[in-house]
Amino acid sequence: MAGTITSLGIGSGIDIENIVTQLVAAERRPIQLLETRQTEIDIQVSALGLIRDSVSKFQTGISDLKLSSGFRSFSVTSSDDQIITASVGEGSVPIASDIEVLSLAQKNKLASSAFANGDSIVGNGQLDISVGVATFSISINDNNNTLIGIRDAINDNFDNTGVSASIITADDGSHLVLTSEESGTENVLSVTVIGDSDGNDTDAAGLSNLVFVAGGTENLQEIDIAQDATLTVDGFDVTRSSNEISDVIEGVTLSLKDIGTAALSVTEDRSVGKNAIETAVTAYNDLIISLNTQRESTLQGESLLLGIETRVRQIFTNRLNVTGSDFNYLFDVGLTFDRDGILSLDDEKFDQAIEDDFNGVVQLFSNPDDGFAQSIDSILSSYVETGGLIQARTDGLSDSRSQIDDNIARIENRIVLTEKRLRSQYAALDSLVGQLNATSNFLTQQLANLPTNSLINSRN
Repeated sequence: MAGTITSLGIGSGIDIENIVTQLVAAERRPIQLLETRQTEIDIQVSALGLIRDSVSKFQTGISDLKLSSGFRSFSVTSSDDQIITASVGEGSVPIASDIEVLSLAQKNKLASSAFANGDSIVGNGQLDISVGVATFSISINDNNNTLIGIRDAINDNFDNTGVSASIITADDGSHLVLTSEESGTENVLSVTVIGDSDGNDTDAAGLSNLVFVAGGTENLQEIDIAQDATLTVDGFDVTRSSNEISDVIEGVTLSLKDIGTAALSVTEDRSVGKNAIETAVTAYNDLIISLNTQRESTLQGESLLLGIETRVRQIFTNRLNVTGSDFNYLFDVGLTFDRDGILSLDDEKFDQAIEDDFNGVVQLFSNPDDGFAQSIDSILSSYVETGGLIQARTDGLSDSRSQIDDNIARIENRIVLTEKRLRSQYAALDSLVGQLNATSNFLTQQLANLPTNSLINSRN
């Protein structure tokens, strides 16, 4: 009898392993179809990502149209940058001004007499430092009574009201220097001492070496006095605590550099509005090209793309009824579509609209309630924002992909069981055939060993 069969086909001689492999492969064909669908979904998700990017770029392209400032820019020039420079901001208007700088704002700076070095002991007691009307106190003891210790105690004090301390080492020794952080007469410094360890709170020895009260005890040297900036603007007197002045000429920040006179001129440039519109036109056309490209390939039949194009185009073509503008359609200011749906700007028509009613054009595009930019921005946001329409569609595809993963897992489990069953069945078949073959071979051998006469007699 045949022994135990350990490999399929050994007993029967049939290529059972190949048969099982082919049967299992047939069972796997649905998985291949599902994996192909997953690949298609991945491509669709990627394509939707490109569409989202295109919509976002278009939204960025119209951003300058949302603000009236996007239609005008201002620049400022000074006749003498050594005397005064300036910058423009929100609220600027064209203007020409004559300015005379009489004095520059200055920080108050005080310096001590010379000490041997930063580790020199000054004295113990309490320092009261005032910046204008604000005062803070510092306790000076054996732990911080050196020049360096006092410097750090001032700078690190939580209640410091606006003074910085430093040490300058010159030929004659080290000096403690106190500087107000802000300029102007409102930030004048004063220093007093209470409880000087030498018993005298005002002399030039011990901690009172640092006393300074303007017009009184002045043991510190006043290097720079606290001073306001003074100037005239078109003949009007102006006094400020800083050399950076932003509340004199509307929308203009002045930077005073030196004493003297200079003329400032603020001019307006309205060409930026056209540039902003041309940027929006280009961004729109890029969006349409992207939509058409995907619609003709990966996203054929995707209704989301048609929805984007339809809703956006409606804003361009519908009546807007914008408050504060006599223009009702974008066509009125030169925006038109050609037969292929490509948007363009008629320069001549736009320039004429700007000349006829500049503010009306600005309102048509930039009115925060019902202007073009605000209206279309709301639509675009509904597609690209977190939880928006594009993400919802993408999430739907991702859910479908996850369901396919589940289906593949179920089929894989079924295939494992099927393969196990087939191998068991074919193993049994192989064993049976092997046994039958062995029996057949045995009988054939026995018949062959019979004597010839016996065989003949048996036939007779």
